[in-house]
Amino acid sequence: MKNLALTLPGKSGNQIVSPPSGFNPGFTNLNMTLSGFLQVGILVAAALLIWWFSWGVFQYIFAGGDKEALGRAQKRIVWAIIGFIVILSALALNQYLQTIFPQKLEGGVTPVTTPPPIP
Repeated sequence: MKNLALTLPGKSGNQIVSPPSGFNPGFTNLNMTLSGFLQVGILVAAALLIWWFSWGVFQYIFAGGDKEALGRAQKRIVWAIIGFIVILSALALNQYLQTIFPQKLEGGVTPVTTPPPIP
């Protein structure tokens, strides 16, 4: 097992040691972190999309022939459809970026070496 050990400047015996091998925080690189936030954002957006679309359909059904109420309901439904397209675009972008920046989970920690002194 490789350990990561950093020496703090000015202190001779204090070291920061890597966590034990069983410790896995889940987010080990920028790709995984951004993907996790994007997944949560997409879930929230999908829930809001369903609510917004349902609200528009409800308004449309109960407009009772009122032209102004029908117009508001149609706008709400159109914006829900636009939101659906935006969510699908975000999912497609996420998948594309995951192919460009693949997750590297080989494991192991690279030891840090002291940089050479400045002349």
